[in-house]
Amino acid sequence: MLPLGEQGQGLSRGQTAVVITSVAVGIVVTGYGLAGSYVSIAELAERHHVPLADFVPMGIDGDLVAVVVLDLVLTWIGSPVGLVAATGARPVGGHGRGQRGCRLA
Repeated sequence: MLPLGEQGQGLSRGQTAVVITSVAVGIVVTGYGLAGSYVSIAELAERHHVPLADFVPMGIDGDLVAVVVLDLVLTWIGSPVGLVAATGARPVGGHGRGQRGCRLA
């Protein structure tokens, strides 16, 4: 890793605009997804008479955010575990497919 002053040129104005726009759109889409997820899961939990149905979506979405943030931080510090990749490779139907070659380290 180069010292701070020797990293080369920074982003151009166009690149900075693209990054800012991408982050803004990402925040809007994330908010929309979280809101839709919250409503859907809360209604499902209420139909199934789950206690504290309004808190169920917060637990699920909060756990997802926590895993992604943990994965990003571990990757950033140079100790990637691949939590997101390993979780995404798990089979949905429990048939054992999709786990070949999936390592946590």
